[in-house]
Amino acid sequence: MHRCLQSLHVDLSKVRALDVGCGFGMLFLAAFRSFGNAELIGVDISDVAVSYALKIARSRELVHQFVSADASSLPFKSGYFDLVFAMDILEHLEDPQKVLTEMARCLKEDGVMIVTVPLESPMLQAVRYFALLGGRLGNVRPHWKGKMKSYKELLKFVESRFYVTTTRYTPVNLFKGYLNYGVFLIFRKPCQLTNISETLDCKG
Repeated sequence: MHRCLQSLHVDLSKVRALDVGCGFGMLFLAAFRSFGNAELIGVDISDVAVSYALKIARSRELVHQFVSADASSLPFKSGYFDLVFAMDILEHLEDPQKVLTEMARCLKEDGVMIVTVPLESPMLQAVRYFALLGGRLGNVRPHWKGKMKSYKELLKFVESRFYVTTTRYTPVNLFKGYLNYGVFLIFRKPCQLTNISETLDCKG
């Protein structure tokens, strides 16, 4: 994550950043040194999670803000944030398209969205299938609860509305999904680009 943030070539200490579906706030609480004096806000629909995140932030004397809100109706004005994160949250939502559109509304014209989602690679599906005895011991495909049913559907939607500058597979950026269990995307609004060949490289 740190290298990918560095690849954005922006002064992180001066940005406004939003973490959608922040949970207990671990993203900003763990990476606060990278952001310096940035304005960091996390939102989550769980009042319990938000209360815990605020408690931890205060115990560390951090000024992070955490707000209870629905990701499909964010309580922020348009064009407010430089960075918007959604880390392993879109696959849990009923309408990821609506949330992505709402995230884009809150983003500045030169801002960046950073998203991670699970990847149902063939090898992972096979391992889960046999481990769960073909579904008799549990859900063989536990991800993607809502209208989107796979990473491919997400990517198709994102590419139709945004410009993807980075795609990185985890844990290793090899084989393009065959041996991986997650994918990391960085993308922008099309109107933000002055050079269509722009690429942000976070490899290595």
